Parts: sequence; C-alpha cells; structure tokens
Amino acid sequence: MPRICSSTLVSLAMIAASFAIHGDAEAQRRGKKSAAKPACKMKYLPFVTGYTWTYQYVIPPGVEERANAIKAKVPEMLTITVKSVEPSSKGTAITLTESYRKVSTETVLTCDSKGLTVPLNSFYFAGELPGALGIDLEGQTDKGEIYPSAAGLSRGASMYVEIKSDVIRNSAPGTKAKHPAAKLEIERQITIGGSEEVEVEHGIHRATAVEIALSGRVALVTDLEKKVSLPEGNAMLWFTNGIGLVRAYNRLGQGWALATFKDASGADIE
Repeated sequence: MPRICSSTLVSLAMIAASFAIHGDAEAQRRGKKSAAKPACKMKYLPFVTGYTWTYQYVIPPGVEERANAIKAKVPEMLTITVKSVEPSSKGTAITLTESYRKVSTETVLTCDSKGLTVPLNSFYFAGELPGALGIDLEGQTDKGEIYPSAAGLSRGASMYVEIKSDVIRNSAPGTKAKHPAAKLEIERQITIGGSEEVEVEHGIHRATAVEIALSGRVALVTDLEKKVSLPEGNAMLWFTNGIGLVRAYNRLGQGWALATFKDASGADIE
C-alpha cells in the first residue's frame, strides 16, 4: 500500500474543510427545505401555521401600460401569512391574513379529502387582490369543486364550480346612508396544464400552469330580476410543490410573482 505523508493528509483535510464551509454557506444562501406537514397533505399549496409568502407586482406579457391612463395605482407588494390551521366541522380550516398597503383581510379556506374550498375574497381564488373597501361577502355557497385535494394538480384535469354570495355594502365613515344588499353569482372553471419553467425573484421553479375562467353577474336584492353581467376573463396561476403559488396573471391585466417564502421563524424556505 502506498504511504501518504503527513503534508498530504493536511492538504486533504484543508480541502475537505473548504468544501464543508462552502456547502454551509451555499445552504444558508439558498435557505432551507421545510419538513413541516402541510394542511390536508397538499403539496401544491403547503399551508403551515406561520408560513408567509410575499409577492411583487409585475406586468404580464402583452399588457401595455398606457401613458396618462386613469386607473388605481396597484400596490407593489402583497403578503399572505397562515394565521392558523385547525380542525373544523368541514375538514381543516386554514385562516390566512392577506395584506397590502393598509388593507388586511382575514380569509378562511377549508380542505378535506375531496378538495380545497377558497372564498371569493381570497387571492388564491383567481389571483386578484383580496378585499374591497366598504364591501363584505357573506354566506358563500359552492356547487362543485374549486381546487383538488392532496392528489394534486393532474395535467388535463378540469374542475367547475358555481358560487353564490351575499354582498353587503357598508356605509361610509361618518354617514348613516344605507345601501341595499346585492346577490352575486360566479362561475369558475379551472383547467390544469403542463409543467413550465417559471423564473421569479424567489428563484427558478418547475411549476404547473392552471388556467381559471370566470364569469358572473350581480343584482340588487330590491330588483333581483335586473342582473348586471360582470366582465368575463381568464387568469393564469402557476404552482410548485412544496412552495405554493409562484406566479399569477389575473384577468385585470395584473401580475404577481413570488419574492420571498419564509417559515414561522422568519427563515427563508427554498
């Protein structure tokens, strides 16, 4: 057997140590993988108490920003935090805090072995900002399916749901004016596409594309026969197992891309 001199052993030890240090630094740079079990074992939307996603506003391809156009300024950032995951009579209740600027909306999603139910005022419904000033949605009923269960997103699958909800319009601060309530009807169909490479601030991900088609109408309770159609449109959402929603282009011409993903301690998750 060939003999290895002590200087060679020292050199090998130094090389091994340098690789270990580099590996630790690289792991810290990339963040860590979470071992926490998500609600209802859903990988494409891993809801765990304390998890926080931050999204940055982006302009979708093909959307032109017209100069001097009159429109509401879109917030730069959107933050979604899992407040709690608890058992409920309908399966598992996932309470989220969805925030942008000074608007903070608490939404409750439910999941079971059949699928995931999402309220109309959640970002996850169609990639649109949650909440509306002076408007509350109550008594949502669903006939159909909104998102799949732990089985995940299967290419070519389609899910359809009809949703009805009461719309309560609140009085402006300092006034006593009463606004008549309204009834809202929404049809939503998702079609699950293939895997695509999606590059966002958080990193480059292999993500499953999901197309969401929306249509609907609203009517005041004082005249339910007079229904006003809502603008129809499609949204595109991309999901990555273990990460969640990484990008969304909604029907309003707005886009959101994942910037950070953190666990309950505030540490980055790969």
